[in-house]
Amino acid sequence: MSSFLRSRRVSLMCIIAIVALLAAGAAWYYYYGYLPAQTSAAGETIQTARVRRGNLVISASGSGTLIPAQEMDLGFNSGSVLTEVLVEVGDWVETGDVLARIDPTALEQALIQAEADLTVVQDNLEKAENPYSNLDVIQAN
Repeated sequence: MSSFLRSRRVSLMCIIAIVALLAAGAAWYYYYGYLPAQTSAAGETIQTARVRRGNLVISASGSGTLIPAQEMDLGFNSGSVLTEVLVEVGDWVETGDVLARIDPTALEQALIQAEADLTVVQDNLEKAENPYSNLDVIQAN
């Protein structure tokens, strides 16, 4: 009978060892697999909304300096007077669109002066190429 009890005791010990190993494995999975997944899912909040058509308006508030993503210089002289602005804030513009106009008076005067200077230089060039063209021919009597 003692061999029967002894074999039963060994079987019971094996069952207890298997249950202990299963419990240890379940505990390891719970602490290292299940709990981290639950805490990261709880930390992430997802906002949802019903889909609809319309304009997207984004606003920001706070203090600081705003820096544009792209900045372009306009081709105006520093002394020019702006006479007309053809676009408004928020208008869609493309390459080649006229955005504004300046007073052309100063530019027209500069063109007239440049044309006069060109005439003088052309006359001087003609005189330099033919230096004797202005001499009167003296006729011998």
